[in-house]
This record gives sequence, structure tokens and C-alpha cells, in this order.
Amino acid sequence: MRFRLCFLASILVFFVSVSCNVDRKDPATQVRINHICSQTSDYNLCQIILNKNLYTPVADFKILTQICLAQTTIYTSDTIIFIKSSERNEKDKTQRDLFQICDSGYGILLNQFSDASFAFGKGDYKSMLFDIEKSERFVNDCENVLGYKLTELHNKNTHTKVLIQMSNASGNLIGSELQ
Repeated sequence: MRFRLCFLASILVFFVSVSCNVDRKDPATQVRINHICSQTSDYNLCQIILNKNLYTPVADFKILTQICLAQTTIYTSDTIIFIKSSERNEKDKTQRDLFQICDSGYGILLNQFSDASFAFGKGDYKSMLFDIEKSERFVNDCENVLGYKLTELHNKNTHTKVLIQMSNASGNLIGSELQ
């Protein structure tokens, strides 16, 4: 019993110390985050996403790119769920067809980021960037067909674009002198 308590206390101390360290990230990591975010359309959203998901106090561009790829994949999946739900609940056939275009585009986007993540894992940054750079058009297609008819979808499109820009910016900086 005493051993279990000591073990649990040790784990608690470890997690608290790890989470405290992330709050005190090194200045070079913040410079890298600032550099990435300056290349996006929403600097503040970028800062929030990277700082919220930073899991180590020192992060190079590889770690930041990993965060960007993961967050884009997660957010894209959530957006697909929203689109499919909206499509199911839509009574107008024309509107359902427009949701279908968004669903298809976001599905391709998810595949692109899966491929980019796989390339990243292999260290093939050129292929990763190739997959990322052409992916914003799928969000633009969705935005063009539905316009601003659904505020929530418009917000999701805007958020996704920022995530794509973050992935592209951080991926392009892997190996740069800012490391």
C-alpha cells in the first residue's frame, strides 16, 4: 500500500513538473512560434494553437511542424463530422449537394494531411510540403460553393486555412538557421 502511494505521488510530481516546464518555454521556442505565426492570416489563433499544444519547453521546427500536422488532421476530421451532420439535417437537395462538395473536399484534405504526416515521419519533408501546399484549395472550394451561408462552417474554413498555413510555414522552416 505504501509503495503504491509513493509511486502515485512520484507520477503526480512528474506530471506537474512536466506541465510547469511547458509553461516556461525557452525564448528561442517562442521566437520560432512567432515566426511561424507571422506567416498566417490569424497570428493570435496560431499562437493559441501552438502554445496550447506544446508538450515540451524546447521545440524546434520539427516538433512545431508535428503539432501543426496533428492539429490540422484533428480539426479537419471534426469539420468533416460537422459537414456530414449538416448535410444529413438539410432538407433542400441543392444545399445537400453543396455540402457534398465540402465533404469531398475535406475528405481529400484529410488524405493530403495523412500523406503529409506519413512523409514527415519518414523525414521526407519535400513530399510533406508538396502535400500541404496544394491543400488549401479544397477549403476554398467549400467556401466558394457555400459562401458565408453557414457562419459555423465559415469559421471552420477560416480556422482550417490557418492550420494549413501553420503547417506550411513550419514545414518550410525545418532545418533553417532559426533552429
